[in-house]
Amino acid sequence: AYVGQVWNWNGKKLESIDYYDEDGMFVATDNFSYNGKCLSTISWSTGRYDFIYEKGKLSSIEYYYGDTKSAVYDITHDGKKISKITYTVINSVRGAEIHPLPSCILGLNLPTPKSKHSDALADPKGSTTYEFAFEWNGNNVSNMVYTTPLYSARYSYTYDNKLNPFYGLWNEEAVEGEFDIETGFSILMSKNNIAHCTVTDEDESFDLDYTYTYQGNYPTSATMTYTELDEDDVEMYR
Repeated sequence: AYVGQVWNWNGKKLESIDYYDEDGMFVATDNFSYNGKCLSTISWSTGRYDFIYEKGKLSSIEYYYGDTKSAVYDITHDGKKISKITYTVINSVRGAEIHPLPSCILGLNLPTPKSKHSDALADPKGSTTYEFAFEWNGNNVSNMVYTTPLYSARYSYTYDNKLNPFYGLWNEEAVEGEFDIETGFSILMSKNNIAHCTVTDEDESFDLDYTYTYQGNYPTSATMTYTELDEDDVEMYR
């Protein structure tokens, strides 16, 4: 175990997060600026995120590499729920690796999508758009449809009735610059724990099943079983 983040506060406002690797070495700092009570900017040594609001709701997040806009997240709401996130990468901005967004501030996770079709999508003079559409059952994501110009998949979820300890927190895989499309959004955006996920695209369908041990209202360990056709792959984590 190691301390990966140190949060620095000014009263009730988060001023910065310092990041450390597993050897305890300092990695980077994110600095937070506000407009009243609303987060307006997250900045670091090579870029920033600007947060834009409409009628009190977050409508978009713009990512700048230096002073050049290189990506945009457009967020659509249905009442109090997020119904769609559209992520557009401006491919002509060279060297602009997406800086992980600390979703703990927003209660959602916004990834750099990685698709098996991503190489085919890379138009060096244009942009690439990824869309995530959500359906809800109460406080849990029941279905998510992930769409690119060349690929689409549907993710269907069921849940247990215990509290999700990762609800609204930053997915560890996003820290490494990756994102688990199958479960990442649902883990971060849903109040309960995933019991089952079915993934379907034009080529295949597979299932992820989760079983938990609990302490009180929270899980303390989990076992995931991956099933595709007649092959099972079991992974345990705590």
